Amino acid sequence: MKLLNFISQPNGLRLETSHGLIDLTAYSADIVRIRYTHGPEFSPQKSLMIVSTAQNPVKVSVQQTNEALIFSTTKLAPGPACWS
Repeated sequence: MKLLNFISQPNGLRLETSHGLIDLTAYSADIVRIRYTHGPEFSPQKSLMIVSTAQNPVKVSVQQTNEALIFSTTKLAPGPACWS
């Protein structure tokens, strides 16, 4: 899957890929909702899961490097990989 574009959104990030869209929405500093669709837009049909409204504001950070796009909150951040 190739990343074509990314757009910062309130409380989150939208990724436009060669295989569809991915939305990351921070509902709190330690809860992020991830949605994916193969289509050009998300369905307007309501989700079957319980979805609360996001706490406002949730501080999110998006950093772009040559190798990665890093999405984090004050409680969720990338760290070293742990292998057992």
